[in-house]
Amino acid sequence: LAGSLERHPQARVGWFDQELKGLVPGRTVFETLRDTAGPGPDDETLRAHLALFLFGKDQVDKKVEDLSGGEARRLLLAALTWNPAGLLFLDEPTNHLDIQAREALEEALLGFGGTLLFVSHDRYFLDRVATQVWFLEPPRVLAFPGGWKEADALRRSALSAGKTGREEGEAPKGGEKKKEKERSPREKPRQGRKINLFKLERLEEKIFGLEEEKETLEASLGDPKVYRDPGRSRDVRARLEEIAAELEELYREWEETGSP
Repeated sequence: LAGSLERHPQARVGWFDQELKGLVPGRTVFETLRDTAGPGPDDETLRAHLALFLFGKDQVDKKVEDLSGGEARRLLLAALTWNPAGLLFLDEPTNHLDIQAREALEEALLGFGGTLLFVSHDRYFLDRVATQVWFLEPPRVLAFPGGWKEADALRRSALSAGKTGREEGEAPKGGEKKKEKERSPREKPRQGRKINLFKLERLEEKIFGLEEEKETLEASLGDPKVYRDPGRSRDVRARLEEIAAELEELYREWEETGSP
C-alpha cells in the first residue's frame, strides 16, 4: 500500500500474468520451452516436462496462437517452472485450467524451492499451496498463517474479537508469503456485529462458484468455435445475464446478513 522496495541485483523474478505476455506467436509449444531452457537439455527431457503439464506428443508442435486459453496458461507455467526464479509472482494461475491441469500445477509449485506470491480466488489451490494468506481490506492488509480454511478461520475469529492480525506496514512473520484477494463485498462485519457466520459462508461459496462460472463463460466467448456458432454464443450470453442477476441478489443478501 505504501513504502519502498529494494531489489538485490542478482535476484531472479518470474511473472505470470493473465495476458500471457511471455508467449511468442509463431513458436510451437516445444520451441517455447526450448527457448526458455536453452541448448543444454535434450529433447526427451523437455518433452517429459511438457507432459507434466498435459502436453502429449500430438500437442507439442502446436503453434502458440492456436492454443486455447487453458493450454496457453499451461505452457507459460511449464516455462516458468522449468527454470524458476527465486521469486514467482502469479496472477490467478488456475483460471481456465481443468482439474487435471490444476493438480499438475500444484505439484510443480509444491516442488518449487523459492517464494511464491500469488493472487487467487481458488480456495482449493490456496489450501494446497499457500502457507500464508493476505486479505486485502483497504486501507489495510490482514495476514494469517495457513491455507484458505485455516487463515479464514483465524480471520473470522480475530474480527469477532476485534483483532485484525498483521496490520498494514508490519512485516510478515516467517514462511513464504501468499496473497489472497477476496471477491466478496469490500465491507466486512465490524466488531460488535451480530452476524450469522454459517449463512455468510454459504453465501460466499455460492458467490465464488458463480464468479468462476462467469469467468469461464466470458473466456469461452473468445473461442472461435463459440462465437462462430450463433446458437451456442446466444446460450452463453443468456447464461451470463442469469449469473449477473443471481450475483446481484447474492451480494445484496450478503450485505444484509453482515449488517448490524
